[in-house]
Amino acid sequence: MPSIGGTTCTFIHTAQGRVPAVLAQETEIWRMAGVNGYGGHKLGLGAGEFQITATLFTNAAGVTVWETALRAKQGTVVTIVDDLGTSHGNCLLTYVSSARSKAARDASGVITQWAEIDVAGVKVA
Repeated sequence: MPSIGGTTCTFIHTAQGRVPAVLAQETEIWRMAGVNGYGGHKLGLGAGEFQITATLFTNAAGVTVWETALRAKQGTVVTIVDDLGTSHGNCLLTYVSSARSKAARDASGVITQWAEIDVAGVKVA
């Protein structure tokens, strides 16, 4: 089941298709006046930024509890479990939005609540 720091979600959508699984080597390129060519400086492992949208189907009270739980995780390092069940550890959550919600019907036709929260962060190790 998808989750962010142990808080269960129905789905986790990502712009890149997944939460960053590994960090990659980053290099800064530079040029200097009067010197031909380019120079490069290895910065270490990075490129771990991510943006995800967490979705939950529940009742109105459940949306409030879910939003409070996720917003409390902003500024903390958590493990994210994606829709495929893959765990992504050491994810620092830098931004957690307010919930956007509206009425929805579940598979049995019961009216429930549908909510989305945007989460941004960076992989730290």
